[in-house]
Amino acid sequence: MNNFNKLRLLVFIRFLGEAFFFPFISLYLSRIGLTTYQIGICIAVIPITSLLCAPIYSIICKTPKQAKITLTIMTFVEPLFIVLLLLTKQFSISLISLIFIGIFSSSNYGLFESLMALTCRQKGKTFASIRLFGSVSYTLGVLSSSLIIKFCGYTILFFIAVGLFICSGILYLFLKAPENEQKGEKPSFKEIFSNKFFIGYLLFYILLIGSMQVADDFFSLYLQSKGSPDYIYSFVMVGFVCVEILVMFTYKFWYKKLGISSFFIASGCLVLRLAIQMIPTANIPMLIAAQMLRGIVWGISLSMNSIFVVILLGFDKSTRGIVLVTFGLGIFTSIFKLCGGYIIDYIGYPRFYGILWIISIISFIYFLIYFLLYKKRRSQSTI
Repeated sequence: MNNFNKLRLLVFIRFLGEAFFFPFISLYLSRIGLTTYQIGICIAVIPITSLLCAPIYSIICKTPKQAKITLTIMTFVEPLFIVLLLLTKQFSISLISLIFIGIFSSSNYGLFESLMALTCRQKGKTFASIRLFGSVSYTLGVLSSSLIIKFCGYTILFFIAVGLFICSGILYLFLKAPENEQKGEKPSFKEIFSNKFFIGYLLFYILLIGSMQVADDFFSLYLQSKGSPDYIYSFVMVGFVCVEILVMFTYKFWYKKLGISSFFIASGCLVLRLAIQMIPTANIPMLIAAQMLRGIVWGISLSMNSIFVVILLGFDKSTRGIVLVTFGLGIFTSIFKLCGGYIIDYIGYPRFYGILWIISIISFIYFLIYFLLYKKRRSQSTI
């Protein structure tokens, strides 16, 4: 098996494990008796640790090889604290467990995504051609998780995730990191921050994906508050991930036609989704139907983010750029997740989603201004 296919297999197994664990943290904590406010604090610690760990990981991971070694260690240690989470029903121990899970998984996605992006770049492949395997495995995972939750419970579900994470750690050992193309001095954050168009894109991406992720993290509890059984959320995830797969599968078609302007579609879909979910009288079918738009938002963003970061920063700065995106996203989501449980208890789910809807409107208008400036810059550079 060549290195590219090894990475595809690794993506498949890693995301299969994530499908069995991360989407169900809120529901699990609810089932062991934690309040909405306590759950909000617990799910906030993962992005908070991302804030603290991302700068450290960015210093450690200056090359793709260093990123691969770091990911290997993180992937082997992370399951230990998932087991600890299962051994307690106390808020304090659950919180400590999730803090350590956050330390070893918070920047996992950013580093892993950069590894995928650089490999695709050197092999002449599209990012969607490899990330698609993650979405497919995620779909299979959440589909089967509904049956596991219904008949076996969360303990079995999370132990399966532990096994898959260990398997992905073993696969890292046999994976060859993409070669570093930079021969001279490593890029500094000062160089990255001096790129105004990257910083402009970073702010847009934080608003877009941050509001989407916060809405996702509380959506299972939102459905639960409407009387929906826990296992139904698995089928909801299958639906929007299938939409996500379709978007990435047709990447070459819509990217050729739309390019960067495809972010307008992503922003518009998020605005519409949150507009429906903030309606106080919305029933379960309406909420679920709106959630399917999440697949379009995420499918476009997954396909475009790494490509656009490389376009803006170049190959050599892209790893740190992607880690910086993860860091900025962590700031946004940690604030809203930490306060989310309290806000929901105080004003209810519809008004909470109304706040996120306002943020999505701001991101749409912001991108319109950014897009016009970016197009102007591109036209000037071709003169």
